[in-house]
Amino acid sequence: MAHYAFIDSDTYEVVNVITGKDEDDLAGLPAGYSSWEEYYGDINGVLCKRTSRNTKHGKHLNEDGSLSDTQEKAIRVNYAEIGGTYDPVRDAFICANQVPGWILNEETLDYEAPVPVPEGFEYPIWNAESEVWENSPPNTEP
Repeated sequence: MAHYAFIDSDTYEVVNVITGKDEDDLAGLPAGYSSWEEYYGDINGVLCKRTSRNTKHGKHLNEDGSLSDTQEKAIRVNYAEIGGTYDPVRDAFICANQVPGWILNEETLDYEAPVPVPEGFEYPIWNAESEVWENSPPNTEP
């Protein structure tokens, strides 16, 4: 099983991510196609690129989040997410910017707060209005 991202070819925004055929399983690939990326993109009329749900910030991770011994499986820097973008020059997926004012980290291709979380903050919450970290008590409600 492999995952594929459908990408708007004008804006390079990721519009969908599907589970599809393993990229090495070419037995069922229809005639005239050289890859599942090509096939899925053609039948859906969009650019299609394979993505790995175990790839984050350029690292391949095990199911438990630990670093994998097989880093060659890390592809396209991040797992594609709807609303994120594909950079064809880097051949990489850039995470969606969920928080206004956060800045793209050029190495991880993910967005980060413009200031680091202060030491000692156990439950940090970013205040987008004042652009500062606040230390919030844990939510103890059920």
